[in-house]
Amino acid sequence: MIFIVTAMSLIMTVVGAVIAGEYVNEILSNYFLIWTRNFCATFFINIILAEPISRFVATKVNNLFNE
Repeated sequence: MIFIVTAMSLIMTVVGAVIAGEYVNEILSNYFLIWTRNFCATFFINIILAEPISRFVATKVNNLFNE
């Protein structure tokens, strides 16, 4: 899980900055400051929302096919 969250936050930091129209110099100079904020947000959203929802759906689908 931690690898997925880390990779997603690393990639989405660059993608978000490009979509926002920032220049490469701004992206590189503020990258680690922005990335730490994005990592914390991504990690907690994954723990609180994404993982329980995906576990619930996977359990329901598994039960549906096993009946």
